[in-house]
Amino acid sequence: AGFLTSRLGDDLWVLCLAAPCIGIAQWSISYMPMLIPNYFALTHKIRQHESMLDQLSNFRHGAAKCTVESDRGIIGQHISAMFAEDGDAPERAIARFDRYMKTKLLEMMRDKLSTA
Repeated sequence: AGFLTSRLGDDLWVLCLAAPCIGIAQWSISYMPMLIPNYFALTHKIRQHESMLDQLSNFRHGAAKCTVESDRGIIGQHISAMFAEDGDAPERAIARFDRYMKTKLLEMMRDKLSTA
């Protein structure tokens, strides 16, 4: 308190207000070097989330990129097995999967990202 009283006087109220302000200033200055990298990292993260949500809202199995094009048929078979209802044609099951991606999965991802 000697440092503060020599500069601000003996008024208790002034000292009580000044001490936290000095602490906040010291804390703020110590975190300033990380301000710019954190800004860019968080901005990038937000853009990635927006891109992912945009991709989900426009998802189509037929337009999805496959590294090995022959995998598309195998993936389509698995999707058909998981999303088929009462002997549906594979095209209907894939349409149901596309709808699931654009609605339910998109909604779940929005909920998760809004709470993260």
